[in-house]
Amino acid sequence: MGNRQLPPEKRRQNFKTAMIMVSIALAIYLGYLIKAKFLGV
Repeated sequence: MGNRQLPPEKRRQNFKTAMIMVSIALAIYLGYLIKAKFLGV
């Protein structure tokens, strides 16, 4: 990976994609924690 700057719109798109993936991961993780708490696993 070269370390030259990405154009701002590309960086914004990457950031948006990263935020979406993080929120999906958090949702799955939290859902698992809640399920484990309710089912007592």
